[in-house]
Amino acid sequence: MSRDEVEAVAAHYDIGVIRSVKVIDRGSAAHLKVVIRASRGDYLLKRRPGTEAALGRIREIHELHRRLSEASFAIAPLRALVSKGDGGTYLVMDGALYEMMQFIRGKSFEGSSEGAWAAGEMLSEFHHCVASMKPPGNREVLARSYHDQGDVIDQMGAGAVWAVRARLAESGREEECGRVEETVDMLVRSYKAASARVEVEGFYRWPRMIVHGDWHPGNMVYRTGGEIAAVLDLDSMRFEPRATDVANGAFQFSMRAVGNDPRDWPDSVDEVRLTAFCSGYDAKYGEVKLSLPEVRALPWLMIEALVAESLAPVAVAGIFHNIGGAEFLAMVERKVRWLRDHAGRIVYLLGE
Repeated sequence: MSRDEVEAVAAHYDIGVIRSVKVIDRGSAAHLKVVIRASRGDYLLKRRPGTEAALGRIREIHELHRRLSEASFAIAPLRALVSKGDGGTYLVMDGALYEMMQFIRGKSFEGSSEGAWAAGEMLSEFHHCVASMKPPGNREVLARSYHDQGDVIDQMGAGAVWAVRARLAESGREEECGRVEETVDMLVRSYKAASARVEVEGFYRWPRMIVHGDWHPGNMVYRTGGEIAAVLDLDSMRFEPRATDVANGAFQFSMRAVGNDPRDWPDSVDEVRLTAFCSGYDAKYGEVKLSLPEVRALPWLMIEALVAESLAPVAVAGIFHNIGGAEFLAMVERKVRWLRDHAGRIVYLLGE
């Protein structure tokens, strides 16, 4: 996003004089982001493709944002357009969609059990705030899920094999291609077996609701002391059983990753943080604690989430961020095996 583009968009918002602009190079490549430091504060500006589907999506996201703000949920306030005067919060200009919100400064998740508890408690608060919201009108949102997507996982797996093989060939490591195929085959089979275990617990009979869809440490801003200052990124919101949010969050906040080499990462989750996250969720609103079927399904949903979220980016580029695809998927295989072999232990820890 050029400085001229930023200034043209900012003219539609009341933020004062722009002093600096910094590009954020993480997150979706389709959603460009910059942080603006202006005379009236710091702001995050996001640009999306200006398609009809994106327009419908941003309306749903901003309605959810409004609902959370009205409930005093910890979320960055959206800026309203001053150019229209109707309270609108997104701008359509030159074939693109823009939104601006306050930029919340704070700390990252530091791997503490207190921070994991706070994340679980905040997820419970999120679900409480949106419990009565109607499902989005967008059918794509209703269909989107990491659970029970065997055909999609088959496609992702094939794409991951092709992309990683290409990367290995470029670096003269063709002899490793067979092992990559075995790893991906194991991940796809494990995903489908986990889906079946979730079905046994009655997944499609559970109530559906708005879920965040991407509850992980990178979407939390912490204050000193472990309190969460703000939850970020509603772009993955969807409508499905709450256990999908809880399982993804439970894994994300308990995953152990030491150093930059995935070959050194432990297979196991951090049981203390796992228990803290789920206990925080249950403690916030005791009358809506996780049911026993939901608890029994959690380790299998964790496997589904891990496989789906790992294969997707590797299938596109053959790497995961800056980690080689072969090394990354081998690490995922180890973690999936651990979750599978310790599913009973996880259920025991979480209260059965």
